Amino acid sequence: MHGPYVKEGARKQKSYLIGIIDDHSRLIVHAEFYLSEGLSNLRVALKEAFLRRGLPMTLYIDNGACYKSVHLEQITASLGISVKHTPPYTPQGRGKIERWFKYVRDNFMPMFKGGNLNELNLCFEKWVEEYNNRKHSSTNETPIERYKRNMQCVRPSPKDIMSYFRRVDKRLVKKDRTFRLNGNTYEAPVGLIDRKVEVKYDECDASKVEIYFDGMSFGTASMVDAHINAKLGRNWLTPHRNVISKEPEINPNQKIQSGELKFTTNTDNEEVFK
Repeated sequence: MHGPYVKEGARKQKSYLIGIIDDHSRLIVHAEFYLSEGLSNLRVALKEAFLRRGLPMTLYIDNGACYKSVHLEQITASLGISVKHTPPYTPQGRGKIERWFKYVRDNFMPMFKGGNLNELNLCFEKWVEEYNNRKHSSTNETPIERYKRNMQCVRPSPKDIMSYFRRVDKRLVKKDRTFRLNGNTYEAPVGLIDRKVEVKYDECDASKVEIYFDGMSFGTASMVDAHINAKLGRNWLTPHRNVISKEPEINPNQKIQSGELKFTTNTDNEEVFK
């Protein structure tokens, strides 16, 4: 839903409301204004919803590009959540959330007198809390009471839920055991050279890239410092060079102590020892 303009620095920017409603109870599981309605903010909204209210059996969502992304499919599949999309050009399929958006426009928007995004969301959070604890005209119950009374289909969120929201990509480990990801170079274990691996990472934290192969984790990849790496030489083997040397002439009167090094020179005037 298109929200009000908010102050961002020296200019005003449009806000967008992402809302998630429980179909049975009409509980607003999570709703927040963002500066864009793309996948990155949808991920944030879903993460907050799952942390607060648990995991649903099914997620019923729109047909927009971000709602059909591979990354969203990865997240829901890893959490055991089935996804259903509303049929194209049928807004009535989103009737409950669309009616709630209209309720927001008619009742909350006139109350907001301007400010930045943080001020908007602080005000909106209190308003949503009041809505969840107010008796609903359709169910004759408060959404929070109805939700708590029928939680048999809701599963608790895993403690490490953040890891489920990581992106998953495939990369080929080169012979120098490195791979590239989002403009950075990472090192993989030697045993993964020439193998295609799965990498899981948070787009906001380039230092934590976990490597998987055949379903097994190989730990966090080390990021290569490009500036230092450019100054390091390759560890090439020095080619063997044939050197013809003569047996050293030993003075018969000279005594050589045990353990004493005996120096001579070869034909290339290189000092060698035996």
